[in-house]
Amino acid sequence: SSHGNTKDSSSEQQRRQSHDVRWECHFCLETFTCEEDFNEHTNKNIANGRHLCSECDLWIRGPSQYQNHCRMHTVEKKYRCDACGRSFLREYNLRRHQFNVHKKEAGHKCEVCGRSFFEESNLNLHKLAHTETKCFRCQHCGRVYKYRHNLRQHIKARHEAAKPDASASKKSSETED
Repeated sequence: SSHGNTKDSSSEQQRRQSHDVRWECHFCLETFTCEEDFNEHTNKNIANGRHLCSECDLWIRGPSQYQNHCRMHTVEKKYRCDACGRSFLREYNLRRHQFNVHKKEAGHKCEVCGRSFFEESNLNLHKLAHTETKCFRCQHCGRVYKYRHNLRQHIKARHEAAKPDASASKKSSETED
């Protein structure tokens, strides 16, 4: 119990706030300044049926996703972190890692609300939320596109079985490219 023991609680607080050492969950990319918090988070991953990749220490949910992930290790990772040397398959993941672990800025900031994005394309999509512009929204994952052809490309790449016209909302389908 932490009642009345101010010395222990203040040193515990200092330890938790120390930014000298950081731990990163490779499943969700959440970061921790306290190893105990990181270990507790890791144990929850195990309890929730996630598989730990022995190649990269990444947590994968489900056996089929785990198999797909393992295939990724044969692909060259082009994006390398200059601070720690860790490599990533996608530039977005490198930027997110640099922001979470090394506190580097996200780079693309919304002038209206101040929210930051790692990729300019995501900032541009976000800006649509501040306008009255009619958009095309993917019914599978909720991503928003200004033009119907971009939504179609997204669905073909990410949700191949889906039909593009069914994914645009009724309201959005009134707007032509």
